[in-house]
Amino acid sequence: MSKSLQNGVAAVEGSVLTGWRYRAVIITLLLGAAGYLALSAWVGWEGMAKALRQFGLVGLGFALSLTVLSLTMRLFRWQLYLGRLSIRLPFMASTRIYIGGLALTATPGKAGEAIRGIFLKRWGVDHLRSLSIFFADRFTDLIAVMLLAAGGVWSKPEAWPAAAALLAFIGIILLVIQTPSLYAALMQRLSALIHWQRAKNLFQYSAQVLTHCNTLFSPRVFLSGLLLAVFAWGLEAVNFYWINSLLHIEILFSTAVFIYAFAKLVGAISMIPGGFGSTEATLVALLVFNGADETSAVACALILRLTTFWFVVSLGMLALPKK
Repeated sequence: MSKSLQNGVAAVEGSVLTGWRYRAVIITLLLGAAGYLALSAWVGWEGMAKALRQFGLVGLGFALSLTVLSLTMRLFRWQLYLGRLSIRLPFMASTRIYIGGLALTATPGKAGEAIRGIFLKRWGVDHLRSLSIFFADRFTDLIAVMLLAAGGVWSKPEAWPAAAALLAFIGIILLVIQTPSLYAALMQRLSALIHWQRAKNLFQYSAQVLTHCNTLFSPRVFLSGLLLAVFAWGLEAVNFYWINSLLHIEILFSTAVFIYAFAKLVGAISMIPGGFGSTEATLVALLVFNGADETSAVACALILRLTTFWFVVSLGMLALPKK
């Protein structure tokens, strides 16, 4: 084994989730558990217990299977981006780096997942390339969820103007991203308007990162990454619909897709770690608006989050050593 390979393996087996990072994740998990218990108590333990019995072990197994398949699609995208940037890692090490980064998903905007760059640096990957992968990852996630939201409301003619506006907004974003000169001009304009030096540095640095994203944003690679993202998050939307059906919440599939996607967007915009609270509240509110009773709506939201978000965070903690 070469020296660089040994260093890389040592990096993956080394510790990053230590000290305050580990405590922050544990505190987030504890707060999440406390919040879910409080919400369950609010709607009534008996009703929650009944909903869990309706969901059952078969429902749990299927829901977790969909989450694993969704995670696999995201892992394929990660491998795609690594390959396009000529970053060669053993498959298992690369997989562990990606899944380990999910331990810090419970951060504002999932920014903690950028911790993968620390591991990649030990393999000789500079921070601009690792951040470009992180940016492309987050960007395709955002576009994918927005597309799901637009597709979810397309079945309702009265919502077509909103869906068309969202699609137009996506088109503008893609135009800017696919045209580096436009983005550079935008960053220069923003930098000129803001006198805070740190903000100026941020705009300049983001321009550098986007420059490194050019390879990942080439039409073929970008479309491949976007399709994988749509498939990945679409599977979680299917999971949401599946949970609704098991809890006897009558809702159209298209409506379920919209509710799921919109709740994810609200959670991301809120900048609350993991979208905790904001995502669940949005899910419950929209389900109740569409005719679900409060107990079933709360149960559906909690089951979805436990079998997707918190399950993935737990996998990340297992993949990322603590010592």
